[in-house]
Amino acid sequence: MIHLDFTLQQVWNYASPALGAVAGKITDNVIKKIKERKEQKKADPVADAIKHNVRIDYKLDSLINDYGCDRITIMQFHNGGNFYPSGQSITKFSVMYESTKSGIQTVREKYQNIPVSIFSKSINHVVDNDLMTIPDIKSLTLEEADRLGISKGLDDKSLYLFAIKSIDGKLIGLITFSYVKKRKYLDEDKIKELQLIAASFGSELNFKKC
Repeated sequence: MIHLDFTLQQVWNYASPALGAVAGKITDNVIKKIKERKEQKKADPVADAIKHNVRIDYKLDSLINDYGCDRITIMQFHNGGNFYPSGQSITKFSVMYESTKSGIQTVREKYQNIPVSIFSKSINHVVDNDLMTIPDIKSLTLEEADRLGISKGLDDKSLYLFAIKSIDGKLIGLITFSYVKKRKYLDEDKIKELQLIAASFGSELNFKKC
């Protein structure tokens, strides 16, 4: 028979390092949970969404100045109910952001919850080409306007429209640069710049709103 003859001090000397490590882990976890709860209390989804929207508004205001356009809009695609009786989702879009020069009419309120089917030709052109550039809308023939799904009655004289895509390459929105007061011909370098700008909004629009 094996006899164990340990003093209380020996037992404590042997066990204390392990107990200390466990206590340390418990303390670290408790501190982590306390910090997480404090962060959750600090989080304000409404305020965060508003600040996010303001950042985009400022960015559009800056682009208005940089490219001399009269109006910039960002449209986002979203669900808009379901068809009866199939239950299939209705895809719609709304103008979520807009910046205009002084004296230029806004279109934001006009384009809310619009079925994609109404502008299927123009949107499909962007799907296929990632952009649609019309330097002179008035010069379009009726056939060209119909093919692009553009009304010659628009107040825009020049229109440049670019796809906004998610990280995985899905179309999530459109950004338009409109020249209302006078025609504007953008060269290839400017077009590429605007495409990069459109791409940068992909992550912006992925912001999780409340």
